[in-house]
This record gives sequence, structure tokens and C-alpha cells, in this order.
Amino acid sequence: MSNQITSGGKPINPRNLWDYFGTTKPSVKNPLPITLQEITGRYRVVNVSSLGSRINRDTEVKHLKKITKNGIDGDNWYPPRVVYIRSIRKLYLYDGDHSLHLWKQMHPDATEIVVEYREVDAIEEYHKLFVHYNLEGRTSISAETGFVHRYYARETKQVDLAACMSVAGVYVYGSNESGGRVGDPLGCKIKVNAAKKCALYASGRKSGDPTSADVQNSKAFFAPAVGVYDSLKCFVSSKATLKSELVGALVQLMRAYPSILASAGPQGDFRLWFHNKFAHSEINHEVSKWKTSGGNIHNKAEYSIAKGIVLDLQGNPNFSGITAAKLDKLFA
Repeated sequence: MSNQITSGGKPINPRNLWDYFGTTKPSVKNPLPITLQEITGRYRVVNVSSLGSRINRDTEVKHLKKITKNGIDGDNWYPPRVVYIRSIRKLYLYDGDHSLHLWKQMHPDATEIVVEYREVDAIEEYHKLFVHYNLEGRTSISAETGFVHRYYARETKQVDLAACMSVAGVYVYGSNESGGRVGDPLGCKIKVNAAKKCALYASGRKSGDPTSADVQNSKAFFAPAVGVYDSLKCFVSSKATLKSELVGALVQLMRAYPSILASAGPQGDFRLWFHNKFAHSEINHEVSKWKTSGGNIHNKAEYSIAKGIVLDLQGNPNFSGITAAKLDKLFA
């Protein structure tokens, strides 16, 4: 992963790593390998028929389909991990079931396979290995890190979404390293799925993927919503990630109501009204109230919040004529 170690997103001195573990400094059960010979010594050739499976997870077709959607590439294949249990003289697979089944599909007549091999004394140790390698000992990348790397791979959907984000003044954080912020690096941090929704809402859509044709609408409707949100005193002081549901609701409002859009700038009626709402209240509290009054519709949190804001605005003389009709037509 990164060449740097971070704590809360801030780089630390790697020589001081254990200081960040508190009192839980890890014990060393076996030293980490340092030579090529030590590493290659882990691999063996075994008979395919000797590989057993004990309470292994189901190998689902949908998962095999997912990992082969871009084709099968032997350079990206890793040998299955197996363990020989001395007490019962059995060889069990504990990690790499997908690798094994793909390999069998490609080499149905082969009788031997290269595996990463180890030995333990008791069956209990096999179960500990299984949990460590399949649950405790691995970290998956976030959707945001995946997005950043797909962007640099020049995948069209990610490139188009990044263009929408750039004009809206937001970025997705994938790494503290150079290039790890995609969109507007000096803007506000946002989750990638929230950015995608907002770019769609800016064009009056609820599904699909943003394209280059949506960039102008993101500038017209997504950017003003971000401007209203990121100028909140409580947000300026914390510089937190934009709350996905609230920024999505604001984009819907900008798209549906020209009167709100026109008064979203500095000293505008909507911006002043919105900021006053949080003068003595937490963001989560007000958002929860709006969502509830807007119907709290399942899988339509942004719309529910936006509708709650519309109903709340009706008590303001500057927006007394506003109704939910336009919002309903676009996003209900």
C-alpha cells in the first residue's frame, strides 16, 4: 500500500509505530522472512487430489464471475494456501478457494499444483489460520481508494465523475500521497457514492452514471449546494467529510427550485436561513428532523431531507409560495 504509515490520515514516523499501539504491542510468533530463499521455501508441489476442505466458505459462482469480469490473467493469480495437520495427517485448504477453482477450470487434467504450504500440530491451529487469513488478517481497500485508482487507470466512468466533482469543488480521498485526492484537491472531502448521486441529481436524474455531459449541470447545481454547506461555521471549523445525505438533498433543492438556487450565494436568503438553522443546533439533529418530516422514505434519504427542508421553508416569508410539487416530479 502506501510508503507512509498514517494515523488518522496524518503521516507518522514508522520507527515509532509501536508507540501508536498503546499497550498492545504485538508479540512475534515467528520472525518475518528476509531472504528470497526463506520466501520460496514456503511453496511446494502437491497432488490436487490430496487437498481437503474443512468447513470452508461456499465458493459462489457470483464471486468467481466478479473476479474474472476483466478476464483471467495468470500474472495476477496466487497459489492457494494449505496446511498439513500432523496429528491427523491431512492437508487442508485454508485460503484461496477461488484461486483453486479457477486453476482447476483452466487445468482440468492436471494432477499437481503449486501451493503455499505450512504445517501445524493440531486441527485447532487450522481453524485459527482460517479466521486470520479470511477475516482478521486482511484489510480491504475502500470504495474511495478503488475509485482513485480506477481514475488513474483512465476508466471513463471515473474520469467523467472526477470532472463533475472538480467543478463542484469536492474531492474523493484515496491516499495521503501525491495524487491521492481526485476532483478538486482544495475543495471539500466527499464519499465517492455521494459524489456520484449528487452529479446525477444535478442533472435531474436518480440512476445511471454521470457522464461528461453532466459537468455543466454539476457546476450549476452541485457547486452551489457545496457552497451553502461548506460555509457553515461548524463545518469550517471541523473540515469534516460532507454528510452524504445532506449535500445530496441540497443538490436536489438547487435543481428543483430556481428561487433557492438564486439565493444560495453569500448573503442570499436561503443561505442565511440555512445557516441560522445550525446556529444553536447540531447538523445531525436538524437533518433528522427534516428527514422525518419529509416522510423518511426507505432508500430515499436525500429526497426525504429535501422535502423536509421545503416544508420548513414554507414558514419563511421569502419562500412562502414554495411547494413540494417540483421536487416530487424530479426525485420522488
